This record gives sequence, C-alpha cells and structure tokens, in this order.
Amino acid sequence: MHNLFLVMGLGLLVTACSDSGSTDGSGTGGGSSSQTNTTGALGTGGAGGQATSGGGNATTSTGTSGGGCESYAFCEDFETGNPGDTPPGWTVHAGWDQGGSRAVLSTEEAHGGSQSLKGAVGTNGQFRIEHALDPLGPLATKHWGRIFYKVKTPVALDGQYVHNTFLAFGRPDSSNGSESRVVDTVVDPQGKHQFLFNVPDDSCCAGSSYDYAYEGGWHCVEWHVDGDTESFQFFYEGTEVTDIAFQGVAGAHIADFNSLIVGWINYQSPSTPNEGWFDDLAIDDQRIGCGP
Repeated sequence: MHNLFLVMGLGLLVTACSDSGSTDGSGTGGGSSSQTNTTGALGTGGAGGQATSGGGNATTSTGTSGGGCESYAFCEDFETGNPGDTPPGWTVHAGWDQGGSRAVLSTEEAHGGSQSLKGAVGTNGQFRIEHALDPLGPLATKHWGRIFYKVKTPVALDGQYVHNTFLAFGRPDSSNGSESRVVDTVVDPQGKHQFLFNVPDDSCCAGSSYDYAYEGGWHCVEWHVDGDTESFQFFYEGTEVTDIAFQGVAGAHIADFNSLIVGWINYQSPSTPNEGWFDDLAIDDQRIGCGP
C-alpha cells in the first residue's frame, strides 16, 4: 500500500470478568466473557482495499521506527512530541479513572527509537489515546495491522481474572459499547493470559486458551480485519492464534471502524496498577510482519 502515507512519527474464558459497578466510558460494562470460535482460520493473503487521500492531522517525522514507517498507509512510532505529552495528531480518549494519569509519550521504554506510548497507570478505567481513521478510506475496515507492546512484570494476580485492552477500534454503534477490542487479554489467577476479540457487553466474539504470559519483554502482535466478510485473524510473534479467527460475525462491527484507540485499560481492580508501553504501530493493505 503506497498511495497514502500517514506517518505519525518515525481457550475460552470460563469465568466471567465483568467489572462490578464500572462502565467502559460509553455507559456499558467492560466485561470479557468470550464465545467459542466456530470457524476455521482464514487465509493470510493481503487484505486488499485502497486508501484515499483526505484530511486528518498526521505529521511527518524524521525519526526512525522498527518497520520503516514511511512505507505503510498509517504508521506511528511515537518519536514525535515531548515526553509527558499526548502524541501529536492524537486526542485523549476518556475512561472513568479520575486519578489523573494519562497515556503519554515516554522515554522509559522503547521498541524502536527513543520513545514509546506509556499507558495510563491506574486501578481500572484508564484514559487512552484515539486517532480518526477517516483518511484511510476503505482501509479503515479492511487492513492488516501491527503493534509492539511491553508489560512491566510481575503483575498483581490477587486470585482473580483481570481483563486488559491494549488496542481497540472505535465505532458509532454504541448499543454494545462503541468499540471493538482487537488486541485484548484476560489474565487468569495463575498469571497466564488468553487473547480475545471482545466488545464491551461481551456479546462477541472469541477467546483463545490461556497459553500466554506477560514476560517483561517486547512482543509483536498483528491482526487482519475485513469488514466485507466481518472476519478477523490474530497473530502473536508471527504465529496465528487460530482459535480466535472468525468470519461472518456481524457483532464484531468491523465494517463500522472509524477510529483507533491505544493504551492500557483494565476492567477489574488489581492491587498494584499495571504498567505497559506500546510502539511501532502500523496499518497497511498487506501483512506487515514483526521484522525491522
């Protein structure tokens, strides 16, 4: 995909995890019980679609990123802007935590370059950042994506399941929470986590087995969405997590994606707030991969 460059700086959950009394900022609960996947894995060919030029508030950067930022339809390496600030071109996406912490640029950790986005540090309901996808045209709902994340360990377990969202897509349909959570995890009481595609009222979509863990290093995840077929694929460190792939699921609302929401938010209350960082985010019409 080389027509539009938006360079923003160079299985199954068996215990309900709905947040008691809290909302996700859209007036609905932030639970995470997921449904069993009933479809096979989709192919891994390019997503197709063509970006169109448009408005937006993207900025050009002279920084560098892990993937060659200038070659993707949408790219954010969090190198532009000052530590402690919201990245240029992004806005604050409100949560319900009024503790004052926000998702901001940070030099504490970086996957590529010298900065990353540090998630807001709070018990739950953390504020995140959001960017409109209008300039991407059809790619907003039919694309490949990638992001790197790092979680500070150890995380508090407290004998409970804790649902954490890292990356979601906003959409105008607010009947079940107005976002679809694409890079999403639930940690079990023993410290293992699953990946899932989730919406705030838990009506959709699929969760993997608890085969993963926060290990303190940088991890690469990728996704593939297609709004025409309402389909989804997810990859961890280059390998597909096939048990959360699905096709023909209208409740995922993929055809309605209009913004990108990034940052840590959880819906239960661990005794020690979680800390996480995000870097080298990209969207394109072809698979991006985890390489440099």
